Amino acid sequence: MEGGCVAQGSTCGVVTGGALGIARMYQQQLNPGEALSQVAVMRSVRYYVDWFSERYGSTRCFDRSGVDFNTLSGQLRYLVSIPKLFRCASQVGHAVNYLTLNSNDIISGKTFERDSFPYENSPHCAQKVLVSIRDKTGFGYSPLEQIAFVFDGGVGASGGLCGAIAGAVMALNLHHGTDLRQSSYLRNAHAFFKGHANLLVKKPFGRKDTFFLGKRLIREIQREAGSTLECSGITGETFKSLDDFSTYIQTSDGCGKRIRSISEIASKVILESM
Repeated sequence: MEGGCVAQGSTCGVVTGGALGIARMYQQQLNPGEALSQVAVMRSVRYYVDWFSERYGSTRCFDRSGVDFNTLSGQLRYLVSIPKLFRCASQVGHAVNYLTLNSNDIISGKTFERDSFPYENSPHCAQKVLVSIRDKTGFGYSPLEQIAFVFDGGVGASGGLCGAIAGAVMALNLHHGTDLRQSSYLRNAHAFFKGHANLLVKKPFGRKDTFFLGKRLIREIQREAGSTLECSGITGETFKSLDDFSTYIQTSDGCGKRIRSISEIASKVILESM
């Protein structure tokens, strides 16, 4: 998710990572009938996305950094710029502070209440892609599938990165990604720089990673389903509430076709990379 989904300039990885973090914190309470519902988590995600956008002017990586990671000049502008690197690092720190300081509001119920509409029964874009890819390839992770609903409607129904595309990239990362908790700082840094270099070359440095395969995945999705990666650009909709999204997704033929198409493309890329 770094750099706006395989460094494509879409929704910032700090935003998508924070959304997953919110859901992960309360995953044990997401079962039907529990006090904390998917609705509460989605509202928390939307508040987080709105906070980030208001603080930094945009949730899109390219809007804030002006960096095209798919060019050598763009990468050099980023990697040799101390202010750009420091700004990204500081945003991570501010985001973690926001998430930890506001987490108790979810549990206490002071900020969120259960909605009357059955959002839990709505189709979930990223979740459907992840499940479909697992069925086709054998690669999957059920805890990730359970919390992937936070990408609905473009990350908390904010119109950002398409949930189906996010699901495809996460599925690819399950097989080719790096486990940061099981790796040293130097190995993590090596994976970071190698991944960015792999965005620029036709043959990967070392084994194929999520950046190298991800750029192919994104290009094939764009050829098949259009160039934009944002939900608002794809649907032409601005969701004012989860009720709006729930109504839209349950009646949208376009989203259903896109989910199926992206699942097929991602499954093909994963199987051919094994």
